[in-house]
Amino acid sequence: MPPILPPGPIGTAERVVLRKRHRRGPDFLGKVVRSRLPGRQVEVGERFLNYEVAATVPAGPVEVTHDTIVEFID
Repeated sequence: MPPILPPGPIGTAERVVLRKRHRRGPDFLGKVVRSRLPGRQVEVGERFLNYEVAATVPAGPVEVTHDTIVEFID
């Protein structure tokens, strides 16, 4: 289910930081998440498979593009 975002313009993400929710999850899911993120609107706390959005630059709801830097942290 997509998140309910506030009305108004949504900025383009420069950077999205994702944190693993379960340490034992398979590593290949990172590649799956990278391929599914472009075109989506995300905000901190949103979950994708085994990952949770830890931070976005700029802060708040943003749209992920192919130029967005996606980082993974433990």
